[in-house]
Amino acid sequence: MKEVSEQALKLSADKAWERRWVFPEDPNGDGLTTITDVWAMIKWGFLAPGDWLLLVIMKHVTPLATFSELTPAMLSGLVSFGLSVVAWLVLMMFVAWIGMW
Repeated sequence: MKEVSEQALKLSADKAWERRWVFPEDPNGDGLTTITDVWAMIKWGFLAPGDWLLLVIMKHVTPLATFSELTPAMLSGLVSFGLSVVAWLVLMMFVAWIGMW
């Protein structure tokens, strides 16, 4: 039973991986790219590091993902937000550190 759920998680993570990395030219689906789509595009970019880490764990460290109860439904959610905030802060600190040289 455990292998079945891990394999199902890998398959759903593969499908989520394909959907996640398509840039949303029209995120709200109204057929036009307008100023209202800009917020959704910014959100898509900001949450990319967290989504990437969640998907990598689901695809390649499946036992940890199963134990942590990670699912593709968590993409662009609170967990992804927290991971993205940490990733962006680390990146900014690294850039600041590089600038001090």
